[in-house]
Amino acid sequence: MILRVLICIPTYNNRETIAQVTHAALAQTPHSVLVIDDGSDFSVSTLLKGEGPGRLEILRFERNRGKGVALQHAFEWATARGFTHVLSLDGDGQHLLSEAGSLLAAAAQNPWNLIIGRRRFDQQAHVPDISKLGRRFSNFWVTYQTRATIQDSQSGYRIYPLFHLQSRRFWSRRFDFEIEVLIRLLWAGVKVTEIEIDVHYPRPEERVSHFHKLWDNFRISLLNTALVVISLMFTGPLGMGMALATGFFLAPWAGLGFIAAAALTLALRLNLVFLLVGWSGSRILALPGGLRAAVALAAGSVVWFLAQRGRGGATSNWNGRARGGRLGNGFLRLVLRFLGLRAAYVLLVFIIPYFYLFAPRARRAADEYWRALRPHCGLFARQLLVLWQLFRFAQVLLDRGMQETAGNSLFSTNTNGLEHIHNAMRTRQPLILLSSHVGGWDLATSYINKANLSGRFHMVQYQPPQRSRNSSSVRDNALLTNEDPVLRIRTLLQQGDPVGLMADRPMCSNMELVSFFGKLIPIDTRPFRVAASCGSSLLFTFGFKSKHQAYDLYAQPAFAVAYRDDQPRSLQLRAWAQQYAQALERVLSLYPEQWFTFFPVFSSPPQAPPGLKAAREQNYLWPEWQTPPARVSESVPGPTAPGAE
Repeated sequence: MILRVLICIPTYNNRETIAQVTHAALAQTPHSVLVIDDGSDFSVSTLLKGEGPGRLEILRFERNRGKGVALQHAFEWATARGFTHVLSLDGDGQHLLSEAGSLLAAAAQNPWNLIIGRRRFDQQAHVPDISKLGRRFSNFWVTYQTRATIQDSQSGYRIYPLFHLQSRRFWSRRFDFEIEVLIRLLWAGVKVTEIEIDVHYPRPEERVSHFHKLWDNFRISLLNTALVVISLMFTGPLGMGMALATGFFLAPWAGLGFIAAAALTLALRLNLVFLLVGWSGSRILALPGGLRAAVALAAGSVVWFLAQRGRGGATSNWNGRARGGRLGNGFLRLVLRFLGLRAAYVLLVFIIPYFYLFAPRARRAADEYWRALRPHCGLFARQLLVLWQLFRFAQVLLDRGMQETAGNSLFSTNTNGLEHIHNAMRTRQPLILLSSHVGGWDLATSYINKANLSGRFHMVQYQPPQRSRNSSSVRDNALLTNEDPVLRIRTLLQQGDPVGLMADRPMCSNMELVSFFGKLIPIDTRPFRVAASCGSSLLFTFGFKSKHQAYDLYAQPAFAVAYRDDQPRSLQLRAWAQQYAQALERVLSLYPEQWFTFFPVFSSPPQAPPGLKAAREQNYLWPEWQTPPARVSESVPGPTAPGAE
């Protein structure tokens, strides 16, 4: 993966140092630099005239809005322009640019981690005692709230992975933001890598600090109080079970019992919600001492057991499991067989709300998708869009089930670029048809059967070990979990059999983060690698449900994929991935409700499904002085979007 790093320098009244810091960032790194003038008494741009042409951007707030606001604005600005990471440093000269290389190297090794520069206080002169005390105090609360050991939670010298930030909203606006973002990323499972660094502390008489000892400490204390309460509401299974048992047992001793329960909750980080539930239940039942203790122990054990089973292990972005259960799916098959599609569609009105309520991960992922497409849409309106999306998805599944039981094609196809697929497949040259988990591509390509080309066409899919499937013309050649996809695809391409692949659901580290509806999304680069190494042509094609029994097919002219000698291969792969994302973005603008990747692709890094091994790929830092960020999609000539001709 290629890391596109933006250096962000928020500054407020750092007249003596900001020019020197900015010059060092431009001279000692190859990365673009964004200076955010947070309402300084003077215009920072007047001090930076002529600095770093093409690599320096200066944004100014007319009034001081706080470091937290400046950083969040930088995150949004960078994400919209395709950057993957932001390296933040202060404009007062405390953070040394000579240490940036160590942080950047750590980010290249761990691109999904938050990288923090851990300051060496023991080797620095003029370190204020308040800074040492504040760091110890902050570290304690971070550990309490997250159970993670962080040695410098107050350091502002960081590299932020924008992928983890693009779907989050924060409360803090000033110095407390760096604490909030750290804790919330830790809660989300983001790992933190700390790199020891040197910093510069000027003499007390030379020091310029905008930290307000009263108000900023008050904000940080208020934030920590809120975060402690939240952390006590979302503990693990053991904290839930112990909290319920504790509240249930101690409730009869109202005064002393409450004090003891509160002390145990804080000391052991028990779950506050379950403590209150146990307390209330015990007060209502009013059981005698011996029976109350037995019930408390039993109830706590049951809660722990259920929470442990519900939590499960780490899950991948996709495990291939079908939803609905045998009974529900069997009932729908009977309806399809005896009553037809329209009757089954009517039943979806009652079924979809059930899945909306009891498929929280899919619901959150769909909500995340609509926030990317409709950023100004309110919460209630987004939930209606999620229901619409689930309903459309269920319709396509029913169509697919109906087609699998039919002897001939039940659906008509409205084509846009059909001749491109016909021409490419008739040549028997190596060809990859690249699609996505949108709409119903397999139903839209029903023409393949009519054209007598289905015997040569292969659709490569992930199949979980426990899942059995019915054979069909498109799915017979689906890839099993324990097979090597590259070798099989090479063989098929060499013998002239077209291969269908998906690139929107990476299953390992062969991927790139590219721009998609103003956000970052991982795109699988394996199809492009295979096409380039096999001398194959590539054709983008997508299918969408349009009417009751009709589908729209979009295809573009095939184009040859070959590496050029004048650019690194990694950059060319990224450019092809970006072109694919742009083509997908265009067709989804016409059918936005038919995005059927119900996984948090805007916030959850790709993981290999069960049974697939993921090799660790080398990551690179993009030398942006050679390829400007705004022109990445122009760096390699490529195809037009489906339907654009």
